[in-house]
Amino acid sequence: MNELTDRVQKLEAELAQLKNSGAYLVGTALLAIAKDPRRSLVAVKNLVRLWRLRHESDSRQFSTELGEPMLQRVRRATPFNYGIRVAVVAGDDLIAELAKDCYVLPLMPHDKDVADVLLPFKPQVVVIAANAGEVSSVWRHLGNPLAPDRAAQLARIVHSAQSNQIPVLFWENSLRRNWEHAVTDLSFDRVISSANFDSAQLKSAMIND
Repeated sequence: MNELTDRVQKLEAELAQLKNSGAYLVGTALLAIAKDPRRSLVAVKNLVRLWRLRHESDSRQFSTELGEPMLQRVRRATPFNYGIRVAVVAGDDLIAELAKDCYVLPLMPHDKDVADVLLPFKPQVVVIAANAGEVSSVWRHLGNPLAPDRAAQLARIVHSAQSNQIPVLFWENSLRRNWEHAVTDLSFDRVISSANFDSAQLKSAMIND
């Protein structure tokens, strides 16, 4: 049984290496174009994004297993400025701010399997903003007792991250009554209470931890 397990792990490692190879990525892009020429621009953009991600200082490589739809969700506003990877539950303002210096993956209320999103992206931290439930966010109604699906999804994100040793940071940027219901039974690795929050504060919080 141990020998079989070792062989499976070896095959999985070889498959992961193949999927991250340049030949595989180019082949996937060409196949997408062949299936639908209208996707040619998207395929080229994805290759460029992967090329930009290739020299991260972190020893863990960015995984291509996210696939095209998830890869397009990753925000990278500043070309060639290689920062940390952060998954967020937040509004557009915080996403845009963190994307100046970080790879940002917005987590969605409708992500069916949180682990399937988090683990391929390999975030170094998950950031949850208390005002994510405001009207302008895809997480609108988070914290509303009449929208239990939002609170349940938030709990899945926190538990999935922490079970995979990914720290979870909570930014208290709105009144407690607006989000208290959603986080009653959750624990966070760090809570930030400042009025403003940006990538510098995020990196400082990670260093202090």
